[in-house]
Amino acid sequence: MRKFKQILLLAFLMVIYQYWCISIIYADESSISVPFTKVSPNIDAKLNDTAWKIATQIELLWKHDGEHLEDNFHTKAQVCYDDNALYVAFLCRDANSFNLISDLSVLEQNAHVPRDDSVAIFLDIGGIDTGSYAIHINATNRSYSQWVPPPFLLDKIRNGAIPEALLPIALGYSARADWNPKGLQTATQIKKDIWIAEIKIPFEDLLISKSPTKTWKVNFVRHIPGWENIWAMWTNGGESFHQPQSFGNMNFTK
Repeated sequence: MRKFKQILLLAFLMVIYQYWCISIIYADESSISVPFTKVSPNIDAKLNDTAWKIATQIELLWKHDGEHLEDNFHTKAQVCYDDNALYVAFLCRDANSFNLISDLSVLEQNAHVPRDDSVAIFLDIGGIDTGSYAIHINATNRSYSQWVPPPFLLDKIRNGAIPEALLPIALGYSARADWNPKGLQTATQIKKDIWIAEIKIPFEDLLISKSPTKTWKVNFVRHIPGWENIWAMWTNGGESFHQPQSFGNMNFTK
């Protein structure tokens, strides 16, 4: 009888252990639902619009070395969409925000933006001829955008055989190209201990004629310059946080 109880206890512990492992795996999966808003937010970095009250909130908890981000650099993103665009907002905590970004506005080249205290959204919308996109914004509202073609298109780009729809953004680079989305709108605001970024990404700039109906791959990232040079992100993708295979899922709901 005693042996039977021991076996029963062992079986119970094994079930608990399996459930615990499954819970960990599930918790580590990055997937969000993006709500639809009937009223588009104003891009003014104030975040007082109705749309942000229903937006999904995301915590950027991971650093590029796999460790958790310190509380004094706490960063949160919000996301929603309407029929015409995707809207993203970032709230970036920094106890020394005024000093840290005081001289960023002197940079003349937008390509330097990712080196600043900046935020970024990486998108892989899953299209055959679209590739993935990256949009970076620093605290002084400078933006820098890139388009990264899917691997099977690289040879076409190198050989000049670029799909006509991509000609405006495929500038002849072998691996990636500067991307200048015409309808992109951004705004930033610097406050004590925090700075805010608000972003509108029109679907037509992503070569989409209407609002999405399927899952996209996405990552939300913040770069915190300094002696440690931190990259904070939503998914725990390590140094490959900018690669689509490390993105999480973004499901559009309406």
